[in-house]
This record gives sequence, structure tokens and C-alpha cells, in this order.
Amino acid sequence: MELTKEAILELSDKANAMPNSEAKLALLEQAISMADRLEDVNLGFELRESLMHVASYFGHSEKSLVAYAWCLARFDEKPEDMDYFQTRTLYWNYKWILGDLIEFPTIPLQKALDLHEDFARRYREAGHSERTVHYYNMRFAKHRGLKEEAKQHYDLWQGTKRDGYSDCHACETSVMVTYHTFMNDDLKAIETAQPVLEGKQRCASEPRDTYGNVLLPLVRLGKLEDASKYHEKGIALFKNSQDSIDSLGDHLRYLALVNKLDKALALFEQHIAWALQTAELHAQLNFLMASHLMLQRFLESGETELSVRLPQDHPLFKENRQYEISELNEHFYQQITSLSERFDQRNQTSHFKERIQQEKELLKIIQAS
Repeated sequence: MELTKEAILELSDKANAMPNSEAKLALLEQAISMADRLEDVNLGFELRESLMHVASYFGHSEKSLVAYAWCLARFDEKPEDMDYFQTRTLYWNYKWILGDLIEFPTIPLQKALDLHEDFARRYREAGHSERTVHYYNMRFAKHRGLKEEAKQHYDLWQGTKRDGYSDCHACETSVMVTYHTFMNDDLKAIETAQPVLEGKQRCASEPRDTYGNVLLPLVRLGKLEDASKYHEKGIALFKNSQDSIDSLGDHLRYLALVNKLDKALALFEQHIAWALQTAELHAQLNFLMASHLMLQRFLESGETELSVRLPQDHPLFKENRQYEISELNEHFYQQITSLSERFDQRNQTSHFKERIQQEKELLKIIQAS
């Protein structure tokens, strides 16, 4: 292909006409490479903005991190060359990057904390509300399992005025639900979710994510009819595995907890390939923890063998699809233990190790009820 701006724009237009997919990402990456060879900074900036949007909504946030680092470096070199819309987009996309940090235990804790501080500094210097700063500080503290610190940031977030850089009302509501669930206040979680559940708040990812977020508190409260309703509504909104393997893990966990094992197995088979491929390891861990819970339920039902479709590149793959459940269960337990240790080592807490134990205890409570 000829190396001209016109050829790059044609490639970009072709990509933008496509639905989110691996092919769309590949075209955008090709266009970015060409823009860099042409040394067109503005075009490289715009193309990376497009790539970040696709990557963040299509399970490839690792690509967003690289693209954003380039954009931020170009901005810091010559901020005067960036127009209003480029600058606003840069500040807005920084939020996505902070949200993506939880996915990668390879990012050192100090680096993650430094990025949060850099984000706060930039927002203060630009005169933006610190609401979003407290919002992302709370989310990272929650990820680390730090309840006291999460509460401090939650209170600051709720007490600070919204501005044009705040997440939409529906997204903030969804995060509030996860916060109250994390704090073991299930009644508050369900109460908080009502504006989304009642259709008063919506966005690109809501109510889909909130439907998944309310499943655990509803099960713990014994509101199984409501849980079933929101599971059915939520699962219908997923277009493919890459939509959100994390939220799909919430639905798989629900099915395992309420002993709907046939549906759980079907959901597992549909999405396990992407769960194992994704570079978003926090999302992967949530899905694999739910998978382990499902296998535990199969064992407790008295089953010893299971017919299941595993990806051909899975280390336990068999052509006949017949597996010892105990072997599968041990394999997934080793996976979640290893991943949990990696996150806990990065976060300098024992939160994910404790989550494994909490899921075991929850299963006991469900069985006794």
C-alpha cells in the first residue's frame, strides 16, 4: 500500500465502518504503523484514540496501555500542538488506563500508585473536579482489598461535585453496587442498583454490567427469583466473549451457586476459550474462579466424569471430551491459586487468597440454606 496520508485515512475509514473485532484492531494497528512511518503525529494521535476505544470495549486493554503511553508522551513534548478536543480526549482516556491497571499484575504497585498520583496532579492543574480522582482511587483500593482506604475514597468521591470528566450516572451506579458488595452490604448494593435496574439510567455498558453485579448480593440475600430475572436479562445482552469476560464470570458464578449446572456448563463452554486467551488477567481470574466453583458443584452432586468442550490448545484437551471432574477441578484450582498469588504479590495484600476461601464458605452457606 502506498505510504500517503490519503491511503492511511482510507484504511482508517474502512476500519471504522467495521464492528469491533480482531480484524478492526488489526487495520487500526496497520494504519498507526503507517502514520508513524510518515511521521504524522496528529494522525497517529487520532488513530490511537480510535484503537483505544475499540480495545477497551473488546477485551484488549493491553493495547490501550501502549497506545495511551505514546499519546501522553507526545502531549507532554508539545502540549501547545494539541487542540481542545485532543486534550479533552487525552484527559478522558486516562480514566480508562487507570481502570485497566487492575488487569495486569506485571505492573508494579508503585508504578500503579504513581499513575494515580500523576492523574490527580494533571486533573488538579487543569482545574477539573477531583471527584473522578477519588472514584479511581476507590476502585484501586477495592481491587487491593483495602476496605478502610476504599471507604475513605468512596466518601470523598460521593462528597465531590460532578463535572464533565465524571463517568456517566449509570457507570457510577454500577461501580457503587460493586463497592457495597465488596463491603458486604448487600441490601445497600441492591438499593443502589435500582436506577439502572428500573431503566432510569443507561449507557453503552449498562444495564448489562449491573445485571451481573447484583447477582451475588441477591443470592446472598436469598432473593433467587430476582437473581434469575436479572441473569436472564443480562446474559441476553452479551454479543460475544470479548464483550466482558469479567461480567460473564459473574453469571457463571450465579449459575453454579444456584446449582443450574447444565446452563453453567453451556456458558463455560461458550466462553472458556477467550477467558484463557485474554491478556486481561483480573477478568480471567474472575471467570476461572467461577469455573472452579462450577466444578466443585459437579463433584458435590456425585458426578465423577464430565463431557465438556475444551479448546484444542488446552493442556487437558481430549478428542472424546470425557474428563475426570476431579482432574479438571484441580487444574482450575491451581490456575486461580497461581493468578491470585500474582495479584496479591503485586498489591501487597492477601485479598485474592481470601476471595478463594470466601467462595468456599459461600458455597457452604448456600448448601445449608
